[in-house]
Amino acid sequence: MFPAPKSGELGRVRFKAALLAVALCQFPVHTYMIFALRTSNEHRLSGDSENVWGFGQIVALVLFGSTLVQSMGAVVGVCCFVFSYVRYSF
Repeated sequence: MFPAPKSGELGRVRFKAALLAVALCQFPVHTYMIFALRTSNEHRLSGDSENVWGFGQIVALVLFGSTLVQSMGAVVGVCCFVFSYVRYSF
């Protein structure tokens, strides 16, 4: 399915896999912080205007969904590349 990796690619594969792992570990932390800040500042909000969904909130949600889909595609792509490297290296 994938071509056999050339010599010297192992370092780049490891770097990409490590960078992807770090990015995936940070994503849930930042998402949690968004909700924690919102909850802690709830008493400072006045009125019901924060619970009404407008165009901006819908666009943000669509962009968030697109980011999740692309992230999963990147994870699958890197995993396939790493597994093909392991399979062809022996």
